[in-house]
This record gives sequence, structure tokens and C-alpha cells, in this order.
Amino acid sequence: MGKKVKVNTQIDDIILEVLGDEIKREDIKPEVSLTEDYGVNSLKMLEIALTISADFDIDVPKEEVADLSTIQDIYDFVQNHS
Repeated sequence: MGKKVKVNTQIDDIILEVLGDEIKREDIKPEVSLTEDYGVNSLKMLEIALTISADFDIDVPKEEVADLSTIQDIYDFVQNHS
């Protein structure tokens, strides 16, 4: 498994862990907007960002959390900062 696929799978796992029953693994697609498609609030997005920060040992500034609207945005952020 390539590094990119492994990282994306870890991110998917984080999203599933934080959101619980709000989203299923098969619904996680790069183009999905967690806020628009699933109504995820800013507190949950911050929790996702904090978990990503801890798991990948990268800084996710609070100001940038709002820019992480799609799952692809999250993938790209982690790829570019790890």
C-alpha cells in the first residue's frame, strides 16, 4: 500500500471515529463536504483537525480548519504538511 493511500485510510478512520454513526465508510469520498453534505458542525471539524494534528504530528491552525471543507481538502492538507 502506497504512503498516500495509507495516509488517506488513516484520515478516513479519524473521520469515522469522530463522527460515529453520522457517516459510513462507503460514504467517504474525496469530493464529499463534511459540512454541507453531512451537516458536520465547527466543533466536530475542530475535533477532526485536532485528532489529525495529534496522529500525524502536524500543526493544523484553527484558522485553517474552515478551509478543510471536503475530504480531499483534508487529504491534501495532511499530504502537504507531513
